[in-house]
Amino acid sequence: MVKAGDAFGGRELHVGTIRRHKRQILVRFDEIGTAEAQTLIGADLYIERGDVALKEDEYFDDDLLGCAVVDGAGADLGKVVEVLHYPAQDVLAVGARRVLIPLVGAFIRCVDLERKRIDVELPEGLVD
Repeated sequence: MVKAGDAFGGRELHVGTIRRHKRQILVRFDEIGTAEAQTLIGADLYIERGDVALKEDEYFDDDLLGCAVVDGAGADLGKVVEVLHYPAQDVLAVGARRVLIPLVGAFIRCVDLERKRIDVELPEGLVD
């Protein structure tokens, strides 16, 4: 269930389908026809965090913020200050210098949200 923002009276809506189209996410709601859907373009939509089913290697951005990033030699590279979303992959901005580390399996060895730690194995020169 999704809740529409205040501009739409905080209505509760049930998601019928979701799909990506170019750089947008298209959502069809069971209670809303095509004509009324036009009025929801750009609306704020909310969902309870507990209602989101993440896959094994998916994370909320907020959970990654503040995680210490540690390389294979045990060096602390800094904390995640932002998660950036690009078409090819998501990227972690780390430390005051905002070193960019692609959030891909080739570089990320372990994400431990309980310990707020991300272990990485990076190619030489990526963070220099």
